[in-house]
Amino acid sequence: NARRVAIQARTMVNAARIQLNRLLRRPQRVPLSPKPLSLNDPSIIPQEAQLAQYLENPLMFGIFSDFMVSECVAHTPELRQLDAAIATKSRLTQSLHRALWLPKVQLTGEISYVAYRQFTDAQPITIPGVGEITLPLSSGPRFNWYVGLGLSVPIFTTFDQTYQARQGDHELLQLRRQRASLVQQIEQRIRTSLNNSRAFRAGIVFSKIAATAAGKNLKVAQDAYLRGVLSAVSLIDAQNQKSAGDLAAATAVYDFHLSLIDLQRASADFEIFNKPSERQAWFERLQKYANKRTAIRAAGVQQ
Repeated sequence: NARRVAIQARTMVNAARIQLNRLLRRPQRVPLSPKPLSLNDPSIIPQEAQLAQYLENPLMFGIFSDFMVSECVAHTPELRQLDAAIATKSRLTQSLHRALWLPKVQLTGEISYVAYRQFTDAQPITIPGVGEITLPLSSGPRFNWYVGLGLSVPIFTTFDQTYQARQGDHELLQLRRQRASLVQQIEQRIRTSLNNSRAFRAGIVFSKIAATAAGKNLKVAQDAYLRGVLSAVSLIDAQNQKSAGDLAAATAVYDFHLSLIDLQRASADFEIFNKPSERQAWFERLQKYANKRTAIRAAGVQQ
């Protein structure tokens, strides 16, 4: 059974390696040698200590959650698209309402110039029994222009414009409710991802404590087994607990990093993974927001 489980684990590792090569656009048969993941690795989580204070402190975590929601609402592409659609529909609906009483003014004009037109004297026409007659024919001017002004008032349009205006109002209300629903969904994703990140970070600490305790228990079990007061089955159980504890401690670090990736996807733009200048600007906005919220809270407590 242990060998079967080991083969399955090796198969999962190979499948993950192949998928990672595909995502990196590398030959899928090329082997990878990943480094052990560390919580304090600045190349993976820059300024991790500065971020940790917002995850470990309950008060700062609430402020951090509100800040992430506000940042995401301000930068989410879906909300920007809906805002543009709402602005367009609002202008269109306003135009439909004004069309019910506002007259339409139309200004038209035209300028024409015929360069090839020539002005010649009219030639006389000879009519039998009458003689020659010169007709006053004109070939017309080369340059023509005119300006027209029209004014129309909608006295009765069989309520068609009224129906269109009402339909525009309903469509505008639908877009606004759709935006409010999207804001709620974004806030739910952000807060859920943040809670998962906080829980996984706390799980790292407790997993390490459990792994340390399992290691000490294994030493005690080995000593007892050497003195003949502990069975081989109990020693194997202690070894399994030690292995499970080490595995849980390593998995907790990966779970925390995965939760940060989920948070980045939920927020659409998590600056902690961007360039140093952008990341520093993000932390400055966070600190400014936290100072403002703390000052408001302190003023409320004093009152």
